[in-house]
Amino acid sequence: MDFRLTFRPPRLFIDTGALVAVYDTSDALHSVATQFRDDILLPYQVDMLSSYYVIAETLNNLQRRLSARRMRKSEFDRAADELILSTFLANLEINDDVNRRALEIVNKFPRHFSFTDATSLALMERERIRHVFSFDHKFEWYPLRAGHTNVFLTRHPSSVPLVV
Repeated sequence: MDFRLTFRPPRLFIDTGALVAVYDTSDALHSVATQFRDDILLPYQVDMLSSYYVIAETLNNLQRRLSARRMRKSEFDRAADELILSTFLANLEINDDVNRRALEIVNKFPRHFSFTDATSLALMERERIRHVFSFDHKFEWYPLRAGHTNVFLTRHPSSVPLVV
């Protein structure tokens, strides 16, 4: 008998704040984010997943930093190229079911989740992804239908404890 074990790499959803911190060298969490990427995500070949909504939100945030002269044009261009043409980050498809579930989440927690965050949570539920690379403390307490998420990194220093 031939017994072969196949292991699926760990799957991790990547949120906007983590991507912004990786690409913006002036971000307070840049070194923490890049160290996590370089020491954990890349060497262990983690499946990094996100969505085009997250990519758009990331690029919007980086563009605001570019406009405020907190980021160099060359850094923005590199980030845009890497995110749009990404080979390291798989973008999960957002369909009508995901959008409907996101609306349910937003309606249930209107003060806590943006529509982009809600679509991320809906995607994580659909794909049964239980881990997220984020600095957003809201991901820590949201009960996914398959269980709770695990946030790998510390909260952003400006985060305020959430009252539910």
